[in-house]
Amino acid sequence: MKERLLKLIICPFCAHPLQSKVFKKEVVHGGKASWQEIIDGYLTCSCRWYPIIKGVPRILPDELLWPIVQEYYPDYLRHYKNQLPAIPSTFISKTDQKKKTLKGFGYEWKKFPHIYKEYTKQLLSWIYPVAPSFFKKKMVLDAGCGTGRHMHHSVAWGAETIGIDLSEAVDVAFQQTKHQEKAYVIQADIYHLPFRKNTFDYIYSIGVLHHLPSPKKGFHHLVKYLKKIGHISIWVYGREKNYLLK
Repeated sequence: MKERLLKLIICPFCAHPLQSKVFKKEVVHGGKASWQEIIDGYLTCSCRWYPIIKGVPRILPDELLWPIVQEYYPDYLRHYKNQLPAIPSTFISKTDQKKKTLKGFGYEWKKFPHIYKEYTKQLLSWIYPVAPSFFKKKMVLDAGCGTGRHMHHSVAWGAETIGIDLSEAVDVAFQQTKHQEKAYVIQADIYHLPFRKNTFDYIYSIGVLHHLPSPKKGFHHLVKYLKKIGHISIWVYGREKNYLLK
């Protein structure tokens, strides 16, 4: 996690700024520049704390966050147990569908993490008529970034880009994009995004909203974070020659 990200995010629950406590840093070189990434640590606000694990801040509701950390990142809890704040002792999960999506896509993306040349053409077809030149000097959100393959292009085309995803695919996205100075990855939920309103010039979401419990609600949540003259591109599964989608 780059320090710059602290200027762009807030707690989605109390809306206060987040501060970092750093356990481990790493120097990263990208092109002619170099910078430090926070690899392990945590973020705090006025109401709770969020772990930074493997370079990715995990800014999720408690009922999603702690089961994920305990299941997928037990080494983090063991290694830093004497340095971490207390974990909430109880939480009630009402997010079974989200957890299924998280588990399924986390496995899929980590199993097939590569970025291929064909992805450039795919992305441009999904966000048409948006062209690469549109990205230059914009603040962009990739809502459901998977392995970061679209983020990679967004940054290469000149945008400062934040990618969020609910699944553990964010670990792959961080590795794929950490050498790009203007790329940031967060494990977050579309319904609880850690941003101020009117933050982004452009938001795109490719193949994500139809997996949500309420796609319409997810869309309206995204729009709140657009600037007044911002733009948004949404691609969802269609009926064309797809017998599974009746």
